[in-house]
Amino acid sequence: MGYGFMKQQPSQVEINDYIQKNVIPGFMPLLDMNIKSALWGENGDLIIATNKLANAVGFADYKQIQGLSVKKLLILGGFKVFVEKFPVLEKVFLLLI
Repeated sequence: MGYGFMKQQPSQVEINDYIQKNVIPGFMPLLDMNIKSALWGENGDLIIATNKLANAVGFADYKQIQGLSVKKLLILGGFKVFVEKFPVLEKVFLLLI
């Protein structure tokens, strides 16, 4: 994976810092929009999501699902609820569990 002008891959600390200072603040205006969107980290944990996505899987807002893995989100949110909302993803999620 190339980083263009960068001579070496950034450290995990630099990546986390960039996410906290740039990515999350840039995503914040989307929180209450009428869209379902999420950003996932390299480790599979949810960085941030819109409240509409959180509502779609049975949670009040993004703060309740922030940091969860796909597997934990499916278990806590209820696999049935998620698949009913996003049937095209059923096979993908079955492979992850």
